[in-house]
Amino acid sequence: EAKEVEESSPQAGPEIAPQTYFSPAAVEFKSKSRVAQENKIREWYKIDKERQVKLGLNERTRWHLGRLASMERDLELFEAMQMLRDDLRFQELMAQNEIVAAFNEVVANCNMIQKWNSNERVMYVMNQFRRLQFVLKQHNKKIGVHDVVVTREQNAEGVARLKAMKEKWTLETESARAAILGTQPPLTPESASTSDATQSPGEKEFASENATTQMTQEDFNKLLDKELGTPETLQYKTWKEWFLSFFKQDW
Repeated sequence: EAKEVEESSPQAGPEIAPQTYFSPAAVEFKSKSRVAQENKIREWYKIDKERQVKLGLNERTRWHLGRLASMERDLELFEAMQMLRDDLRFQELMAQNEIVAAFNEVVANCNMIQKWNSNERVMYVMNQFRRLQFVLKQHNKKIGVHDVVVTREQNAEGVARLKAMKEKWTLETESARAAILGTQPPLTPESASTSDATQSPGEKEFASENATTQMTQEDFNKLLDKELGTPETLQYKTWKEWFLSFFKQDW
């Protein structure tokens, strides 16, 4: 069975010292609302350390930003896996011998997709795996079937683990915010809760719109074809060769 996502091990950050100088970036950050600050933190942890230094971000801030970048990778990958674990229909289908046999046929020989192309159940499974592959390729990771086809007990453990990872993410974000502002970091994830009072009406509207915006099925499939390619466009001889480029053969 494939090894699951390894979460970043917590380590002690640089020692907190009284801050007497704030860079222009930090001064501007301080004037922003909580939502805008969180967006800025996301922007900063995606850039390299050299650019962070040029912005005048202090050592402790850069340490927390590095942690957040690592945690984002772990969280995105595990969240994508947990989506399949939570998908009851996917789990039920992968428990059926007929579906598993069809899956193995298509993976071993891409021409067999024509045989199953009109089978809505088989194609549902194939498309769900394809969505997962989109994330796996971004992070250059491989997993096995047994990482996503799980028992109820294993799924419950995954749900609890994902919740804990998100809580750590929230706490780390608040710690980064405190480092930028030169204040003491929070002690619990609860202290990192965002108050609606700190958001302007425009920011509330922006957050609400982004939370409900979703791609259509057609647009998502076009994105997958563009980013991942297909066995035909990538000149893979079989779907098996294509799947093994990101998936461990343990079925």
